[in-house]
This record gives sequence, C-alpha cells and structure tokens, in this order.
Amino acid sequence: MAFPRRYFMVRVSDSAPCRAAAEQPVQIDLNTAVLLDVRSPEEYASGYLKGARNIPHDRIGAEIAAVVPDKSAQVILYCRSGRRANTALETLRAMGYTNISNFGGLEDAQERLGLPVVTE
Repeated sequence: MAFPRRYFMVRVSDSAPCRAAAEQPVQIDLNTAVLLDVRSPEEYASGYLKGARNIPHDRIGAEIAAVVPDKSAQVILYCRSGRRANTALETLRAMGYTNISNFGGLEDAQERLGLPVVTE
C-alpha cells in the first residue's frame, strides 16, 4: 500500500523497550502527529528531534492538555531508552488519550522517523 509522501508505516510497541516482540504497525502522518520528548529539560536541550516538544514524563499529566487538547490526536513519545516514554504513555491512556505510540529512545525514534536531531 502506497502512502502520500509524509505518510509511512513503522512498527512500534506500546511498551519499553521499543523493540519488544509484540510490535504493531502504525501509520504516521508527520504533518499532524505531535512528537513529544519526555526527557528532562536538560536532556532535551542537549539534542531533540526536529519538531519535538518537551514535556517531562513526570509533568505530562498536568501539561498535556495545553499541547494536545484532542485526545484522539496522534502522539508519538520518546525519551532516552523508552522507559519514561512508556510511563508517559500509561498516564495518557489513563487520561483518555487513544492514539499514542512509544518510539523508545532518541536514536530509535530518529531512525524510525527519519528526522534530524537539533541542538540548542
């Protein structure tokens, strides 16, 4: 199945690490998906994927509605290894978000999405 230029299929897992055995294909639209780096602000400042917003995993419950008010919007999470992204994923699911993916660590997400790392 062919997708328009900014659409593609990737295999991701709902749990960390991202390369878990029970992976499912997910269609990503980089024009509308919200990319969230859930690492600390210091880690984010050292390098993040182009277009990513930073909401640390321990503040995601309090801050997500300001960034992603639509609970059906596609949200892609990543951190350093996938563990904090999984914690954030579980928090968002409990809040009613329905279209969330854990892309694991920064390098995994970069490889899967083909996005450059930006440094401040």
